Amino acid sequence: METSSDQVVAILWELRFIRWLLLFLVLIGFGFLVSIVRFSRSAGGLTEALDKEQRNKNRQNELEGLLSQGAAKEAKFAAIEWVAAQPKQPYAHWFLARAHYQLGEFVHAKKEFQMVNSVSPDWESVIQPWLEKVDAEIKSGPKIVN
Repeated sequence: METSSDQVVAILWELRFIRWLLLFLVLIGFGFLVSIVRFSRSAGGLTEALDKEQRNKNRQNELEGLLSQGAAKEAKFAAIEWVAAQPKQPYAHWFLARAHYQLGEFVHAKKEFQMVNSVSPDWESVIQPWLEKVDAEIKSGPKIVN
């Protein structure tokens, strides 16, 4: 038969076990909470990146439409705003260069085409023909408008 002192020792051992079990559960819960917070932050970052990509696509469509309609001045100002907001975005410089080209601002167009190359060197094959056209326009000199 167990004495009361043996029962107290048994209860103390059970309490220690319960204490460690509770500590373990708290640590697991904390780890789970940290994981949820990290996941929500990464999901928020992903959503933000997707929103930014969608805004860039919308800007590209808008500027392509303006340039195809001959609204180069409007395209130029929209592209300038885009370049100011995202100076390392090659499409922003691309559309600004094309707007300058349509407006006959060939020196500015050349500068922007070169900027596209410096921001994104993999655009070189796309930019090179445009640079050649710009150089030909610059060499031909100013045109007299009646």
